[in-house]
Amino acid sequence: TDVKGEGAFLRPLAACTFNRVKEAFAKICKGAGCQTQWGDLYHPKEARMHRTHHSGNCIDTRPFRKNSDSDMAFNYNSYVRPKGKKGKDGLKPKASLRYSRLRTTQFMQLVRQAGGTMMFFNDAKLRRIVKGGIRRMGGHSNHMHFCFEPRLSRRKMTKACFQGLDTSKVIQTSSQKKKKRTSRQLKKKKG
Repeated sequence: TDVKGEGAFLRPLAACTFNRVKEAFAKICKGAGCQTQWGDLYHPKEARMHRTHHSGNCIDTRPFRKNSDSDMAFNYNSYVRPKGKKGKDGLKPKASLRYSRLRTTQFMQLVRQAGGTMMFFNDAKLRRIVKGGIRRMGGHSNHMHFCFEPRLSRRKMTKACFQGLDTSKVIQTSSQKKKKRTSRQLKKKKG
């Protein structure tokens, strides 16, 4: 249950699709910093919380970190360039040490592939990489918001739910590319 004691749930197809996104992400991201931290699922309109979470198809997740699953001492609101100061990639220096744009991008690419809609996150570089769908919205510098709405993307959601997702379509680190190349070379030698 959430803060007001209301039940928190996702509708079945949205829940299945979200689980497939998390499973696919777990295949490409292992270790500290790869935990999917989510919340704010369904809220009834009467609760007057999260106006975009009334359908039971929307989810909020935290950005991914480079080397820790802890949210302690992590300034989520640090994706905006501070006045007069420049940190790495335009982030405030403390956040740039913890925030993993690569992991967050990989996750959001999987969300997009699975039929994610109404995607909001305020990292401008990430929005340019994940083409087609992530928009800026006030209050979304500290978390990503997305929906799996069957009326908009039932075909993609059903495919993701029953067949899983193709992780080869997600940007990869150089070590992931090297592992993939090595595995292909081994297959050629055996075949």
